[in-house]
Amino acid sequence: MEAWNHVQQRDGYTNCHSPRGDVQSKLYPTGTRNGRRHFTRKLSNCRSHHSLLVPQLPELFGFIAETDSQIVIVFRGTTTTSDWISDAIARQTPFPYAKDGGLVHQGFLDIYQSARKPLLAAMSKLSAGKQLYLTGHSLGGSLATLCAADLAANTKFTSPSVYTFGSPRVGNPSFAKLFNLRTGPHYRVFNRNDMVPSLPPLVYKSPRTGDLYHYIHVKKAVELVNPTGSLAGNHAVSNYYHEVAKLDPKYAKLLSARTPGFCPK
Repeated sequence: MEAWNHVQQRDGYTNCHSPRGDVQSKLYPTGTRNGRRHFTRKLSNCRSHHSLLVPQLPELFGFIAETDSQIVIVFRGTTTTSDWISDAIARQTPFPYAKDGGLVHQGFLDIYQSARKPLLAAMSKLSAGKQLYLTGHSLGGSLATLCAADLAANTKFTSPSVYTFGSPRVGNPSFAKLFNLRTGPHYRVFNRNDMVPSLPPLVYKSPRTGDLYHYIHVKKAVELVNPTGSLAGNHAVSNYYHEVAKLDPKYAKLLSARTPGFCPK
């Protein structure tokens, strides 16, 4: 309920297609290489002042939105998990954007790094006087987590708030400690019946090298219980939305009405 109340206080985003909240940048994937997704940013037509030009692609991966007082970075998730837990990317690598940053999932970091340069360029043009929020579902939650730790350590946005839904584990205890110390309020919403937040396992052993990697979640857990009878259903973003919406149906209805097509059905 605390997390939901925090969302309600940020009502500027219930009108995010008005002058109070415009999409500043759109994030598009640019394909895959060696099993790693790469994506970049495409400019929108909404009062954008950024200058990067990239080819238009059909699949939207995320976006940056802005109101008069707030900025939101949104990362979209994926529908599969097989590439997350393969040995090639589930091994850990140092988080390179902060001293004593610990170790993080190599696959997630590769994806984030493919968007980091244009994302930082976009953020450098936005006011640090605005509160920054990051959010994402599934894989998008892991990218939001990495991005928040990076921005907190290397930009003028020193205390971003983070909301993730059904996010897998991202790194080891040292990374979790860094994240917990550097970022602002964070709500890691998960469905008890969703298997994705339990991935990678707490201790992951590489079948190729025998190396052991330790994973731990970042704070602050918000548990939901909403079984659907299927693995995909338990992880679906619509399942998360409808369960959270039960906390305040009136506000959820208002949110849906003000942003047609934005809320999951």
